[in-house]
Amino acid sequence: MIIHGTHPVIQKASFKMRAEVFVKEQGIPAQLEFDEKPGEVFRYFLVVEDGLVIATARYQVKNQLLNPDRFCVKKNFRNQGVGEKLLQSLEKYGANHGLLAGFLNSEVDARPFYEHSGWQVVGELFYEDTIPVWRMEKILKKLDEKKP
Repeated sequence: MIIHGTHPVIQKASFKMRAEVFVKEQGIPAQLEFDEKPGEVFRYFLVVEDGLVIATARYQVKNQLLNPDRFCVKKNFRNQGVGEKLLQSLEKYGANHGLLAGFLNSEVDARPFYEHSGWQVVGELFYEDTIPVWRMEKILKKLDEKKP
């Protein structure tokens, strides 16, 4: 099941997953990982299976573009299609809300995952929160549209 929104319970579940993956697993300092600031509007997606949050992503809309970030999947659920399902839900949400494109910063190891889903690298490798990342973009289309 996929849950989406801004409710504090959804945010708290997303934070817990991010602490597990980014802070504990990858060693990102918590003050860099949890950078939500008052006045910023972040929304969250959660993938829940048997009552357990197994994946999350945060996103904003900036200049009519979808900007997903903090995308992570619980370690023992990776390479099982969970991330693809979550990414498709984000893209579908964006397309169905009139957003024509999206952009994100991908960790080096995640680049093939995003490329497999049609995201393309734009620009040079750079650092974000001590981690090398690629800027990636994608034109969004409603998933029920027929492909040419």
